[in-house]
Amino acid sequence: MAPYLYPPLAAPIPTVVVHLSHPRAHRRLPIPFAIALIGLIVVGAWVFLPTLRAGFVYEDIRWLRSAGWIAWRPRVLMSLSWWLQAHLSPAPWAFHAVNVGLHAINAIYVGLLARGLRLGTVGVLTAAGWFALTPMSVEAVAY
Repeated sequence: MAPYLYPPLAAPIPTVVVHLSHPRAHRRLPIPFAIALIGLIVVGAWVFLPTLRAGFVYEDIRWLRSAGWIAWRPRVLMSLSWWLQAHLSPAPWAFHAVNVGLHAINAIYVGLLARGLRLGTVGVLTAAGWFALTPMSVEAVAY
Protein backbone atom coordinates (compact mmCIF):
# COMPACT_ATOMS: atom_id res chain seq x y z
CA MET A 1 0.00 0.00 0.00
CA ALA A 2 1.36 3.42 -1.01
CA PRO A 3 1.88 5.99 1.75
CA TYR A 4 -0.52 8.91 1.77
CA LEU A 5 1.25 12.13 0.74
CA TYR A 6 -0.03 15.21 2.49
CA PRO A 7 -0.27 18.43 0.50
CA PRO A 8 2.46 20.94 1.27
CA LEU A 9 1.65 23.48 3.96
CA ALA A 10 2.89 26.41 1.90
CA ALA A 11 3.40 26.94 -1.80
CA PRO A 12 7.03 26.64 -2.89
CA ILE A 13 8.81 29.93 -3.50
CA PRO A 14 9.55 30.50 -7.20
CA THR A 15 13.28 30.63 -7.93
CA VAL A 16 15.65 31.96 -10.56
CA VAL A 17 18.65 29.83 -11.56
CA VAL A 18 21.96 31.72 -11.50
CA HIS A 19 24.87 29.98 -13.21
CA LEU A 20 28.23 30.51 -11.54
CA SER A 21 31.39 29.49 -13.43
CA HIS A 22 30.22 25.97 -14.34
CA PRO A 23 26.92 25.03 -16.00
CA ARG A 24 26.16 22.37 -13.37
CA ALA A 25 27.32 24.49 -10.44
CA HIS A 26 24.28 26.71 -9.99
CA ARG A 27 22.40 28.01 -7.05
CA ARG A 28 18.80 29.02 -6.86
CA LEU A 29 18.10 32.64 -6.06
CA PRO A 30 14.61 33.17 -4.59
CA ILE A 31 12.58 35.67 -6.59
CA PRO A 32 11.66 37.89 -3.58
CA PHE A 33 15.34 38.07 -2.68
CA ALA A 34 16.29 38.87 -6.30
CA ILE A 35 13.64 41.62 -6.41
CA ALA A 36 14.96 43.07 -3.14
CA LEU A 37 18.55 42.99 -4.42
CA ILE A 38 17.67 44.61 -7.74
CA GLY A 39 15.49 47.20 -5.98
CA LEU A 40 18.38 48.07 -3.71
CA ILE A 41 20.68 48.47 -6.71
CA VAL A 42 18.13 50.69 -8.47
CA VAL A 43 18.04 52.93 -5.39
CA GLY A 44 21.84 52.99 -5.39
CA ALA A 45 21.90 54.02 -9.05
CA TRP A 46 19.18 56.61 -8.41
CA VAL A 47 21.44 58.30 -5.87
CA PHE A 48 24.02 58.94 -8.60
CA LEU A 49 21.58 60.05 -11.34
CA PRO A 50 22.28 63.76 -10.70
CA THR A 51 25.75 63.15 -12.16
CA LEU A 52 24.13 62.85 -15.60
CA ARG A 53 23.80 66.65 -15.63
CA ALA A 54 27.53 67.14 -15.00
CA GLY A 55 29.95 67.98 -17.76
CA PHE A 56 33.51 66.95 -18.42
CA VAL A 57 36.21 67.97 -15.93
CA TYR A 58 39.98 68.33 -15.76
CA GLU A 59 41.78 66.47 -18.52
CA ASP A 60 38.73 64.66 -19.96
CA ILE A 61 38.74 66.65 -23.21
CA ARG A 62 42.44 65.90 -23.76
CA TRP A 63 41.82 62.17 -23.19
CA LEU A 64 38.84 62.18 -25.54
CA ARG A 65 40.75 63.94 -28.30
CA SER A 66 43.56 61.39 -28.11
CA ALA A 67 41.33 58.35 -27.58
CA GLY A 68 42.46 56.83 -30.88
CA TRP A 69 45.87 55.91 -29.45
CA ILE A 70 44.71 52.97 -27.37
CA ALA A 71 47.88 50.88 -27.48
CA TRP A 72 50.04 53.61 -25.92
CA ARG A 73 48.02 53.84 -22.74
CA PRO A 74 48.69 52.00 -19.48
CA ARG A 75 44.91 51.60 -19.02
CA VAL A 76 43.97 49.89 -22.27
CA LEU A 77 40.48 48.81 -21.20
CA MET A 78 39.59 52.31 -20.01
CA SER A 79 40.94 53.81 -23.22
CA LEU A 80 38.97 51.34 -25.32
CA SER A 81 35.82 52.15 -23.35
CA TRP A 82 36.33 55.88 -23.81
CA TRP A 83 37.02 55.42 -27.52
CA LEU A 84 33.79 53.43 -27.99
CA GLN A 85 31.77 55.93 -25.96
CA ALA A 86 33.27 58.90 -27.81
CA HIS A 87 32.28 57.37 -31.14
CA LEU A 88 28.79 56.27 -30.03
CA SER A 89 27.76 59.38 -28.07
CA PRO A 90 30.30 62.08 -27.19
CA ALA A 91 27.88 63.80 -24.78
CA PRO A 92 29.05 63.97 -21.14
CA TRP A 93 25.81 62.44 -19.81
CA ALA A 94 26.49 59.23 -21.76
CA PHE A 95 29.87 58.80 -20.08
CA HIS A 96 28.32 59.37 -16.65
CA ALA A 97 25.46 56.94 -17.44
CA VAL A 98 27.98 54.21 -18.31
CA ASN A 99 29.80 54.79 -15.00
CA VAL A 100 26.56 54.63 -12.99
CA GLY A 101 25.50 51.49 -14.87
CA LEU A 102 28.83 49.78 -14.26
CA HIS A 103 28.60 50.68 -10.58
CA ALA A 104 25.11 49.13 -10.38
CA ILE A 105 26.34 45.94 -12.06
CA ASN A 106 29.27 45.76 -9.63
CA ALA A 107 26.90 46.18 -6.70
CA ILE A 108 24.94 43.14 -7.94
CA TYR A 109 28.22 41.21 -8.11
CA VAL A 110 29.00 42.24 -4.52
CA GLY A 111 25.59 40.90 -3.49
CA LEU A 112 26.21 37.61 -5.29
CA LEU A 113 29.67 37.36 -3.74
CA ALA A 114 28.20 37.93 -0.27
CA ARG A 115 25.61 35.25 -1.00
CA GLY A 116 28.39 32.89 -2.04
CA LEU A 117 30.04 33.57 1.31
CA ARG A 118 26.73 32.56 2.95
CA LEU A 119 26.22 35.81 4.81
CA GLY A 120 22.45 35.37 4.90
CA THR A 121 19.76 37.56 3.42
CA VAL A 122 20.38 40.54 5.69
CA GLY A 123 24.14 40.31 5.21
CA VAL A 124 23.84 40.11 1.43
CA LEU A 125 21.48 43.07 1.19
CA THR A 126 23.65 45.05 3.62
CA ALA A 127 26.83 44.35 1.64
CA ALA A 128 25.26 45.19 -1.72
CA GLY A 129 23.51 48.27 -0.33
CA TRP A 130 26.64 49.51 1.39
CA PHE A 131 28.62 49.15 -1.83
CA ALA A 132 25.87 50.75 -3.95
CA LEU A 133 25.25 53.74 -1.69
CA THR A 134 28.74 54.47 -0.35
CA PRO A 135 31.45 53.64 -2.88
CA MET A 136 35.03 53.83 -1.67
CA SER A 137 35.68 56.62 -4.18
CA VAL A 138 32.70 58.66 -5.35
CA GLU A 139 34.75 59.89 -8.30
CA ALA A 140 34.77 56.37 -9.73
CA VAL A 141 31.00 56.58 -10.14
CA ALA A 142 30.37 60.30 -10.56
CA TYR A 143 33.39 61.22 -12.69
